[in-house]
Amino acid sequence: MPLHVMPPATSLQSCQTPLWGQCPSIRARLADLFLILLLVVYGSGAIVFQFQRPYLLALLLLLPVSVLVWRLCDYRRAVLLAATGAVLGPLTEVFCVAGGLWTYSQTGAILYVPPWLPVAWACFPPALWLISRSVLGGIPGAARGMAVPVSLAGIGLMVAIFVSLGHSTPLTLAVGLPAAALVYLAFRQTATLVLMAGGSLIGPLCESMPVAAGAWHYALPEVLGMPGWLPLAYALFAALVCQAALSVSISLCPAPQPRSSQEAACRGF
Repeated sequence: MPLHVMPPATSLQSCQTPLWGQCPSIRARLADLFLILLLVVYGSGAIVFQFQRPYLLALLLLLPVSVLVWRLCDYRRAVLLAATGAVLGPLTEVFCVAGGLWTYSQTGAILYVPPWLPVAWACFPPALWLISRSVLGGIPGAARGMAVPVSLAGIGLMVAIFVSLGHSTPLTLAVGLPAAALVYLAFRQTATLVLMAGGSLIGPLCESMPVAAGAWHYALPEVLGMPGWLPLAYALFAALVCQAALSVSISLCPAPQPRSSQEAACRGF
């Protein structure tokens, strides 16, 4: 089956965007990257103007989540990606906020983190895997059977490192950079490098305007109100959270057998 021909759609795969494992065209890849940029602007703007209304902001951030799920097209897996991010992201932040790395200006009477945070984190794995698909041409299979335990252990270790050393960017980088190499070796996928690069760029970009507006405050404001280690933190957590989310989505929603050798080759790399 030629790669540009869409297979018959099922009830859960009835959109015109490239399916989960297929290789989208160059035009579609560029369109996805531009779409993510627009969603970054929308999400950052929504936080800037509505962070003092945290529950309304949570509703506004449902739009980018819905768009990202639609764009991935395999709705069951995409929803699981988003749900995993919505759980792991805020849970990680609770420990970081409790450790004094940053504080939110308005939490809506919730301890440590605002109610819109799970919705914001729900965008993270779908967006980064969409970037990976745009750069590499497809979304790979789960890295390994132990991806979830490895990711959870890695997240716990990263939280300990940043909470313990986050008062000093040189110390954090001295420990965090070797940790980034270990994260790559744990999964051994080119996609892991793309996730790290995407996270290190998108994370600080998304934060710059809200931090300037006072939505949250870092204990170590070095560059535009943000710590110098922030890109590294996003790189590490992007890889770990997204690999865990991918493993959960593939485990709970196994894909059907590919119809041809070309389709099979396009499912991973």
